[in-house]
Amino acid sequence: MYLFGVSADQIEVVIHPQSIVHSAVEFRDGSIIAELGITDMRRVIAYAIFGEERLSNHLAKLSLFDITLNFFKPDRERFPCLALAEKAAKM
Repeated sequence: MYLFGVSADQIEVVIHPQSIVHSAVEFRDGSIIAELGITDMRRVIAYAIFGEERLSNHLAKLSLFDITLNFFKPDRERFPCLALAEKAAKM
């Protein structure tokens, strides 16, 4: 919220069990750009630290063949701290 200058109301939590989509941003025109990668946060963290400067690495590459991407609304009983996070963001 603070990093991207958006309000709490502009953030939507989505459960993605495969952990391939690390983030997604919807633009004014309705298009969505997503960051996809292997289930290893090192690449995503490096991007967060170094920005557009893409560092070389020896991590595995993501293959889009033979994968399924699922997205679900969060089960608020299973994730009770989500309500606390949303309340804190609005404060």
